[in-house]
Amino acid sequence: MSTAAPATASSGFLDLLTVSFIGRYRYRPLHLFGGLGLLLGAVGFAVLVYLTILKLDGHAIGQRPLLILGVLLVVVGLQFFSLGLISELITSQHEERADTRERMELHVDEVLS
Repeated sequence: MSTAAPATASSGFLDLLTVSFIGRYRYRPLHLFGGLGLLLGAVGFAVLVYLTILKLDGHAIGQRPLLILGVLLVVVGLQFFSLGLISELITSQHEERADTRERMELHVDEVLS
């Protein structure tokens, strides 16, 4: 008897999304996280500029939820961008180690043959 759960259309779709995500962004994570971070940061900055204009016009902005949203978007945008930079560093370090390991294997094969 098999205890595996039957495959559904949604799990196949999620597998397709996973393969697509890994194929696109495995070696360039900054393209994903940096782009998302810049987008969120730009929207947050635009919200804060709008609120600054309202404040200069004499309106009270301290009790507006839009102020919290603007600050949140800027902070989350910075975090996503930072995550992309860190991921890029990890990816490049992994590639350098893989290249070194491959060169060592070629050297061993050359010596043995």
